[in-house]
Amino acid sequence: MRKKLEICVLIVMVLLLNTACKGNQDNGNDVISFGNNGTEISKDDNSLIETKNGKKKTRMFTQEATIEQQVLFEKDGIKITADKMIYSKDRAVIQVEVENSTDKKVTVSSGKWSAVNRYNGIRAYFYCRVDAGEKETDQISFAKEDLLEFGITDIAEMAISFEAEDDSYEDLFETDAIILRTSIYDTYDFEEDTLSKAIDGIWENDLDWTVNYKATNLNNVQDDIKFKAIAIVKLEEKSAIAVEIENMLDYNVKIHTSNISLNKIALNGGYWDRSELNAGYRGELVFDLDNLVGQAGEIIDIENLGCMSFQIEVEDELGNEISQFDVNFTFDKNQKYNYEMENEIYKENGLSIVSYPISRFGDEKDYAILLFVKNESGDGCWLDDDYGTMMINGKKVSYRCRSIKLIDGEYGIIPLTIDSSDASKIQVNDVDDIKNLQIKLRIYDNEREEKIGNPTISITY
Repeated sequence: MRKKLEICVLIVMVLLLNTACKGNQDNGNDVISFGNNGTEISKDDNSLIETKNGKKKTRMFTQEATIEQQVLFEKDGIKITADKMIYSKDRAVIQVEVENSTDKKVTVSSGKWSAVNRYNGIRAYFYCRVDAGEKETDQISFAKEDLLEFGITDIAEMAISFEAEDDSYEDLFETDAIILRTSIYDTYDFEEDTLSKAIDGIWENDLDWTVNYKATNLNNVQDDIKFKAIAIVKLEEKSAIAVEIENMLDYNVKIHTSNISLNKIALNGGYWDRSELNAGYRGELVFDLDNLVGQAGEIIDIENLGCMSFQIEVEDELGNEISQFDVNFTFDKNQKYNYEMENEIYKENGLSIVSYPISRFGDEKDYAILLFVKNESGDGCWLDDDYGTMMINGKKVSYRCRSIKLIDGEYGIIPLTIDSSDASKIQVNDVDDIKNLQIKLRIYDNEREEKIGNPTISITY
């Protein structure tokens, strides 16, 4: 998860729940729901070591698993040989030799796919440049922090992919996952849910993450996808929700998340993220709350979340859809969701829209306009902009918009963002320069097949 939030910025998983029930919403998809009864994992004191300041940390690499020397890859003049495992206080390393028998300089690096102990998403760090006809000794490393995120303290199995290019940046190859097993493979318990164990203590004790809410050992299954844990975490002033899942199918799948709602407010209609899970492997779905909520913090308090819902679409490796279902998490069953809808700028087709004051954000001081929508149409619907139709002070301006899907009775936010550089092109240099705004919206039915409205929204400031 750290990797996903390094780019969007990380943290992890929330909640307290246990009971699951399946049902149907009006969109016809299966639904999996979770209530508020979580379970705790007892701590094993033998796995902890006391530091100088009296704080207990997790022991790492106690078994110092070894590997046999073996060829990992050999093709088209490139040979990668694993030599041995090396351990330090902050990482586990595979020492490798890369032999280049071609007539060009070659760069070999870790590919997009890596896993440890059958947990997808634990990054393998590797980058090696080898001159034509030469050999180089290098290291594939797994960072201690990345391993601890998943509760892994000893390595029994690694899955690594490689990719290579020549000095002209021409791609030479990209491998599938290559499995490398250690000396503890036969005795290691792959059924143990080490990620739940990490949520229960390692994240706070070792990684200094603040776990605001958690639920572990869920083991709820929907269409061969098992939901094992969820938590809300804070790291370096960033917050996220992450969900541990397991692929129970006997083939690899791609998992898309979309149609995300927090506190009964729809925030994102399109794809949010895509995860790949090998058969029998586990991984995380990570929702970067700061990125997801954006400038809507005035409406959604990420420190006080009561519920979450999203849609999952499962595909095989060829892109064929296997299943699609909705997931609902309840964090606080007592929380109420009554949002005021005053001074509507639109009220037709069972939809009400109000506009929030324009704000500026980020280092570039870009502009954010939030349209807050309530759906009382009696059915689900989709909303987005009619591309390129925004005008400010009678002048066209470039902007960005995120579509949303609303079920009946739900609220939603349509965020409109204008870069400050684009605003300056129409002589807008501050919020006070914006006197009026106009944009066309598109309203579609629940299946996004029939357009049921194309209203022009006008706002005077």
